[in-house]
Amino acid sequence: MLARFLKNDLALALCGDAVWLSRNPREEPVRMPAYVAVHATTRKVLAAGEEARAMWRNEPANIAVLRLLDTQSGGNDVDAWSEFLRYFLRKTARQTSIFPPRIVCVAEARMRSFLKPVVLAAGARAVMFLEPRMAAAIGCGLAVEEPAPKSILVLDRHTVSFGVIALAGLVADFVMEQGVSRLLDDIVLHVLATRRVALDVERLHGEILKRGLTGTDAIGWESWLTEIGTGRLTATSVDESDLRRLTLPFQHLLAWNHRRAFETVPLEKRVAAEAVSTVLVGPYARLPGFRELVAAALLRPVAVAEAPEACLVRGGAEVLKDLSFLLSYVTSPKSKR
Repeated sequence: MLARFLKNDLALALCGDAVWLSRNPREEPVRMPAYVAVHATTRKVLAAGEEARAMWRNEPANIAVLRLLDTQSGGNDVDAWSEFLRYFLRKTARQTSIFPPRIVCVAEARMRSFLKPVVLAAGARAVMFLEPRMAAAIGCGLAVEEPAPKSILVLDRHTVSFGVIALAGLVADFVMEQGVSRLLDDIVLHVLATRRVALDVERLHGEILKRGLTGTDAIGWESWLTEIGTGRLTATSVDESDLRRLTLPFQHLLAWNHRRAFETVPLEKRVAAEAVSTVLVGPYARLPGFRELVAAALLRPVAVAEAPEACLVRGGAEVLKDLSFLLSYVTSPKSKR
């Protein structure tokens, strides 16, 4: 009973367009869209989460809606981030706790210097960081501390990160700073060049989240995109052969980074690392076509994790059971080569 009052640790993960929270990997995590509505002049926060997202693109002139996971739309606003996290923690707080929480934050290294003071300002007692690939591997049940290599790929909108993990370290890895956003840009530029139609990227993104990347030959892929651009969307399927051609630049970029990740790995370890299948996690993992896209680029079998969008935060929650793992992982070499 006393532990219930004293322990209030939790895990936070940035994934897709939302922030996820979990205290126990066996419980359903809480998801909140990373949107904040502020007064355009005073910058006072007016709404956060689902309420702010509902205002997106419908807000009046005196209100600005910031997407916190988009660096071009409020991603570097310290006050907005702090208020958002404070609201999120307050909304999900345990009434029985008497101490501020310690937080394990799943985030890329480039964001840690920004996030640490933000999370502390939101009310955390201490902040610890866990690398997304390690969190994803733990969250989907891979035995990361065993010597046998495990392969993981986190597919997000703004990043793609790949890692082969053994003995709680990275044997080979890469991070692409452009994730599915690069694929969206390629499609938009192609349609603009061939059809003279300027697609709305957010509308395109929304349709891909609904339909994935594959379909039937009921309508050509380019015609489907044109309908998105003109606002007259009637089709529900696309021609897969056209789509495969449009995704080639993204596949080539993914394949190039994958090859480079193994260049410095000794041959005997490279053979074992390249032979294992890759587990795909992230908000796009279950959408039709993405598993096939990744498998074609990596030239290895790819399986989709169970509940792939929640693997990162569940991995963080799993680490809460034994925070000493963070010390052993952080102080270990970057790669077990």
